[in-house]
Amino acid sequence: MSDEVNVADEEECQVVEVDVMEEQKKLIDMVNANDMENLQKRLAADAVIRSVIDPEKSAIGRDKVMVKLREIGSKLKGKLTNRQVIQLDKKTTRCICKATVFGTTVVLGFEFIFAGLIVLELGLGKNPPTDFLEIKPPEKNDTSSLDTDLVVTTKLEPPFLIPRPTVFPPRLVRFIVKNLDTALISPYKIPRPINPYLRLACGDVFARTKILFNTKTPNFKSESLEIFAPLDNDILDITVLDYNAGRKNQWLARGQFNLPMLKLCEPPAPVLIPLDIRLSALSQEIKPNTKITLFAEISDIFMERWWSLEERTKRSEIDSHGQEEEEAKPQDSKERRWWHLW
Repeated sequence: MSDEVNVADEEECQVVEVDVMEEQKKLIDMVNANDMENLQKRLAADAVIRSVIDPEKSAIGRDKVMVKLREIGSKLKGKLTNRQVIQLDKKTTRCICKATVFGTTVVLGFEFIFAGLIVLELGLGKNPPTDFLEIKPPEKNDTSSLDTDLVVTTKLEPPFLIPRPTVFPPRLVRFIVKNLDTALISPYKIPRPINPYLRLACGDVFARTKILFNTKTPNFKSESLEIFAPLDNDILDITVLDYNAGRKNQWLARGQFNLPMLKLCEPPAPVLIPLDIRLSALSQEIKPNTKITLFAEISDIFMERWWSLEERTKRSEIDSHGQEEEEAKPQDSKERRWWHLW
């Protein structure tokens, strides 16, 4: 990228904040409607499902989460009522619902941890504790209260089953820019050349492609961008801007990508990212019902989160094996495992 371009030369692009309470409502509505297709689209590739009664009992992976959600959706379709909700922090919400199944009232607790629009972790359980909807002050020296997404890491205590390095490497996001499916649309009233380039941002960290002069059909030729992404930010802001010397570079198209949609620490995976088109250079409004698609390949090398998920998986496997052995013993009243809600 030319040294002439820096943040000060670029027009600010307004970003809409995610309302996690509204997103929680949509997800509960999907469960209530047994809309598994759209629910699956909202789960991280390495999503975690755990008990709200005993958080140590968990399963990891989108497929495993969907197994439980399908079970609930099929049994409780149209039955979830009397919702009580709370937002614990900017990424975490909880909800208690009631449902009547075969004449019996079931109280079900949900906890969602979001990364943008995507669910990183889902807590679930019947008859949650009485303080489930209370906001508790953080305990002294409790690192899990930090405003990060490392919930799955900070709660793990030794001994560890998976070797844990003393220091984890920085989180690296690799973004390979391909091309757009259609031509860019000029926001200017007077025809003029367009010199597009792509800016990638994650929080306050930026990277940019080279400028492609005088073209509405940019082919970035698999230019690779790498950024050391913040540990507490899972959203990539993608903006196509028009370079012009002597004034602010105006944005032409913009969109976002949620990194949890990718499997962690895998080679770059092909993705299609829809971008909104700017309506006019005189406003921040976008063209209604009009998008272009960016073709790219992305990888998220986040070793700390990867290790924590592997550690939790191993602990869950051992715990499940121990429960199976216990349940195999003769007993008068066998207690069912947490994921059997009724």
